[in-house]
Amino acid sequence: MDTPVAIAIEDCGDYRHVRISGPHYVLGQRRELSEFDSRYSQELLEKLAQLKGGHLWDEIQRLDNPDYIERPLVFMFDHFGVAVAGAEVLDCGSGAGASSILLARHGAAHVCGVDVVAGCVDVARQRAVEEGCADRVTFVHLEDPPHVPRADGSFDIVLANALLEHILPPARAAHLREWWRLLRPGGHLFIRETPNRFWPRDGHTTGLWWVPYMPLPLARRYAIRRSPRVTAADSIEDLLVAGIRGASYGEIVRPLRGPELIEWNRLRGGDVEAYFHFSLAQPGEGKARRAAKVLLRTALGTVERLWLKPLGIPACAVLPYLTVCLQKRKTESKAQKS
Repeated sequence: MDTPVAIAIEDCGDYRHVRISGPHYVLGQRRELSEFDSRYSQELLEKLAQLKGGHLWDEIQRLDNPDYIERPLVFMFDHFGVAVAGAEVLDCGSGAGASSILLARHGAAHVCGVDVVAGCVDVARQRAVEEGCADRVTFVHLEDPPHVPRADGSFDIVLANALLEHILPPARAAHLREWWRLLRPGGHLFIRETPNRFWPRDGHTTGLWWVPYMPLPLARRYAIRRSPRVTAADSIEDLLVAGIRGASYGEIVRPLRGPELIEWNRLRGGDVEAYFHFSLAQPGEGKARRAAKVLLRTALGTVERLWLKPLGIPACAVLPYLTVCLQKRKTESKAQKS
């Protein structure tokens, strides 16, 4: 799905100057030319360029731009009252390591990042060294996904950030159950930034309306004709891996339902305000788009208050992107009960 771009990296002594030419996206915006400076070594930038192609600057911004991942992550943890400081964290789908490094920066005792792409793991390890946190961040290549080679209950927090949509739908339940297995009693599982399967616009993969409701063969044909992000070379499986089929709240909680499960989105509420806290803060949007978001926030807030809350349905189930917080309940031992 990616169009080839030209990437030039110039060594300027204390920093490297990078120039990206050709169609690419930065923070969701299409560009033909991007230039930026980086403190990363020439070797690491070349590896990142080979791995990410035209998404190179976007990947750099994951760490350098606090509004990309850092502030939304911190806001999410604060919203649900979960402390990262001192926690053992599993970062699922850690990619080139940005989110794992951010978690270490915010005080996690240790972060284990896991990914199915060996090249990502190699780059993430070097990136952690250059960021000075390799002593608190470990990266593991998953050779037999979804299995993570760790004991039951190894982690206080399991995070799947912008990941679930890239897992083929039939395999998602197995991944969710594996993440749940790795969570300690009292620990939290976070599913964040996954497109909502029931939202009418696919803003993630094609940028087109009504694609989420179409059968996949029809969605592919429509996307090839109407989306600049999709070409005739993209198969249905390519599109699924790229994230064309989001997830639903029910799809996430169904494999985990039982006496241990605490659904904090149902208990806490406030999903609409939490979502628009950052959606409305995005820079560079026109007045009309911002006004539409304000109107949508008001409408969804009314729906949440009048219909969803009385029915016990969390508002995140109807938002464009899902942010889900699930906790594994602590159970009393027989000794405690007696």
